[in-house]
Amino acid sequence: MKNRVILVTSPLQLVCSKAAIDYLQNIDENLFTTYVVALHPNLNEETLKTIIYYTSKYNFIFLDLTKIFPIEQDKKKKIFFKFFSIKAIINKIIKLKKNFVFNNYQRPKNIELIKHTFDNYFDSVNEVFIRTNYKTLDLAFYEALNTPDKIFLIEDGFYDIRINSIINKNIYQQIIYKIYSYLLFLLTFMTSFKFKKSFRNNVKYNLKFDYLFSIIKTKKVININKNFSNTLKKFSDLKSADNNNVVLILGSVFQYDWELNLFDEINIYNKLISKIVKNENIDVCNIYYKPHPRCKNISDKKKFLNCQVLYNNTNLIVEEYFAKMKISKLYSFGSTALIYGKAVFNIDSFYLDITKYKSKYKGYNYDNFRIQEFDTNKKFGLKKIYIK
Repeated sequence: MKNRVILVTSPLQLVCSKAAIDYLQNIDENLFTTYVVALHPNLNEETLKTIIYYTSKYNFIFLDLTKIFPIEQDKKKKIFFKFFSIKAIINKIIKLKKNFVFNNYQRPKNIELIKHTFDNYFDSVNEVFIRTNYKTLDLAFYEALNTPDKIFLIEDGFYDIRINSIINKNIYQQIIYKIYSYLLFLLTFMTSFKFKKSFRNNVKYNLKFDYLFSIIKTKKVININKNFSNTLKKFSDLKSADNNNVVLILGSVFQYDWELNLFDEINIYNKLISKIVKNENIDVCNIYYKPHPRCKNISDKKKFLNCQVLYNNTNLIVEEYFAKMKISKLYSFGSTALIYGKAVFNIDSFYLDITKYKSKYKGYNYDNFRIQEFDTNKKFGLKKIYIK
């Protein structure tokens, strides 16, 4: 028998991994037992339900290890000069001791706890799937595995698409993070004189992987968009829709970074719905709103939105609707699914321009902050729509 581990922080990673497994077509696939490990402490109940749903569909085994590490607090976004302010530097120094203790004492204990849990299910691992944009959290779970024979990276949303699309990340954030990480490494090494252990405990290192799988076709990746679509269709319980004039509005969490409240958001959606009905000659009963898994106030949206609302408790990722329903247009403030809708399923896709609203974070400029997102949207053929 062989063992495979899929480390996930979202349902999309699980579906992508299944598509990658189908692409590989292992001749001994029937010998594999596949374990899906939910690892992120911030995963909410609805997201976990979706991961469990697809785990069951694929006949995998689900392990919930989301309680191993403490919940991560939201970090306020900052711009370049804020990173180098005196206040920011003082805060970093204050947190240095706390992070030193966590990285070198609590983190190793947590890894041992993960190892103990894994030992109850398997003693060795042949394959591991991990998201492309892995963090030190993911690496902790990786370290708890007995060196896997093969490592596969899987795409997980907009951030990975930006990397694969050769759109630069915030270089200043990277510099600050590396300086801080290496400072912790040096402090640890000076007290323990254990180079490798000090490095692994404090610095995000690069994994030597076998393949990188992506739904989006770009350079230096294995494109699995057809496998992704086929996997969604094969395991779906949705009935194929005959109506090819359905419009889907995708919920997003992006808008909560800006100075608009719930009713501003609902007002924008309702103006959009009126515009669709008027300009596209589409009946309102064929317009649906699909909430984001982390979307709040769903009951209010069901009450005040002038369209149908698809509840999250269907346990489906929105891409499954793309695969089974005949959708004519997609709209969103901004989401990975919007890009997948266009790039994979060839659905006419639009992102909503809300530049008239200001950021909640002082010093932020909407256009500067979103330039990478806008460039990515244009690259994949998304159109901009402005709602007054």
